[in-house]
Amino acid sequence: MQPAETTWQLDNVRAAGLVVLASLALCACTPPAPEPEAPPEGAVIGVGSSWILAEEVDRWVGTVALLEPGETRPSWRRKALTNLVLPTKLAGLLVPAERQAAEQRAEQVLAALRTHGYVPEGFSGTIESAAGDMFEVGLQRWIMARGLPLGEWSEIFEEAGTFLIMRVGEAPDAEDWQPNTTIRIDYVHIPYIRPEDGLQLLIEQAREQIPIWVADPEWEWILPQHYQ
Repeated sequence: MQPAETTWQLDNVRAAGLVVLASLALCACTPPAPEPEAPPEGAVIGVGSSWILAEEVDRWVGTVALLEPGETRPSWRRKALTNLVLPTKLAGLLVPAERQAAEQRAEQVLAALRTHGYVPEGFSGTIESAAGDMFEVGLQRWIMARGLPLGEWSEIFEEAGTFLIMRVGEAPDAEDWQPNTTIRIDYVHIPYIRPEDGLQLLIEQAREQIPIWVADPEWEWILPQHYQ
């Protein structure tokens, strides 16, 4: 079992860029996927055959508000939606099989980290470290780190094209964070589309080809018009 998992990690992830490009080419000549039959409770945005829930956006609003204190809640929601949640959703829809395999691998990695303190045998990724402010640590990791308990491996987060497991070594309490707060973290990435596969371009292409629509009228002014 282990060699097969290792093969996926080394070979299939490298092929993800080709899989995505093929998927986009097919999208260009086939009708858009139908909308889901009925939205689940809390759904606010439809994306292809999937949904974005209000809670998926609102979990990041408090930290986004630290960075834009002069803005309003709809603006904070818009930034959390368009910069964090929507790109992640689009990336996952491009290569669903690779995403599912990466999520299963992330669960194995998290179990090993919490039990033994290191990544499992055969996993090609390593524990990386970063320290500094949002620019040095990375904006998305900085946002996700706020409120995490010190010294414990986090839940599995998802960024565009990758799953992320994080451990905060140094950081103030959540209520004491400021835009210039510095932190120290350890983290592990389990990618299903790598940045070098042209991730940002692929997400932009997906945004133009995958239907995106408002499921809750309150969000009509939150989702930018050019996304719809």
